[in-house]
Amino acid sequence: MVVGNKWQIASAMLGILFINGCGQMMAQRNGTGSNVAMQRPAMRMRAVSAEPGPELRIPAASNQNTGTPAPAEVALVPLPPIPKYNQNASNLVRTNNAVANSTNNIPENSTVNTANQGAVGASTVTKANNLVSPFGVLGVSENNNTIPKAAEISTDPSRNLYHKTMARLATLDSYVVRLVRKEVINNKKKPQETLLLKYRKAPLSIYFKWLDSEGVGREVVYVEGMYENKIHTLLAAGDVPFMPAGKRMAFAPDSILVRSASRHNIKDAGFVPLVEGLGRAIIGQSKGDMRFGTVKYTAANQRPEFGFPVESLEHFIPAGVENELPKGGRRVVCFDPQSSLPMLIITFDENNQEVEYYKYDRFQFPTRLDENDFNPDYLWSKPKLASGSKL
Repeated sequence: MVVGNKWQIASAMLGILFINGCGQMMAQRNGTGSNVAMQRPAMRMRAVSAEPGPELRIPAASNQNTGTPAPAEVALVPLPPIPKYNQNASNLVRTNNAVANSTNNIPENSTVNTANQGAVGASTVTKANNLVSPFGVLGVSENNNTIPKAAEISTDPSRNLYHKTMARLATLDSYVVRLVRKEVINNKKKPQETLLLKYRKAPLSIYFKWLDSEGVGREVVYVEGMYENKIHTLLAAGDVPFMPAGKRMAFAPDSILVRSASRHNIKDAGFVPLVEGLGRAIIGQSKGDMRFGTVKYTAANQRPEFGFPVESLEHFIPAGVENELPKGGRRVVCFDPQSSLPMLIITFDENNQEVEYYKYDRFQFPTRLDENDFNPDYLWSKPKLASGSKL
């Protein structure tokens, strides 16, 4: 009996040791043993199944030799790259080398000459405010330098001037400028107007204030996608029959009252639509595609408005390209030699009659325009009077 009991005890001890050994082996396999806790990543378990889920990350571990803190987790599966998009605008603009935009008919960049191809390939700057040209992304240095890099310089001076202007526009989130305007609308010459223009790129925000006797007291503000997406205005005397000066009204951008007061939609204010139109013609002309017209460069152009010579581009516009010139015409654009921005724009119709005259001066940039600069409720709210005060 004693011998039998000893054998039973020995058998029980061997069973316990065997079970314990199996448990340690399973712990090591699952990475839960105390001596291998940091050797393998723990297997994540699915909520509704006993099967292990996929492991996507390697846990961070400190450097045992130096004792330095643990680095961040290392991904086993590479994360997708962040798309290179201009996030400031509501309409995302690609900033890769294959610049193809069906909405503005800018041709692809694949057939640009080799000098510009080198510039595109080397241009990896993806600033949030960069504009896209038919020649690729224009990386702009922090000091707002608008001189093209050596690889970007072309034998075509119109391209070089276009490059400099686009590079400057890429640096301008907002600006303030004075505008002298003369237009012909429905074959009727409008009187000359002098306006203050405030411009913000994103969201597209436009503010006009009439400064001279013509239209004095009139103000217009528009912010794309805000304030009912309408043009809000303070009327000048005679703007709307039976409406007093200072009356506030709102109109849709395509309202007949708005279209009868200007040749262009308010969304075309600023320089970007103009320069994009020049770009389409320049790149098309370089490929033998004249659908968007031709562009002629003139250096040292003397104008009576300025006391110094200026560079200019003359755009010959075919019929059907612009709604404002249904039978075609031409446009002369003179550029400020310091800022590379357009400072004079004169447009002629098919009969060589002047129909648009825009002169810009007193540029202010960079500026810090905020929501209140384009908020009609803020701009035109009546001041609150203290108790007992009178206007």
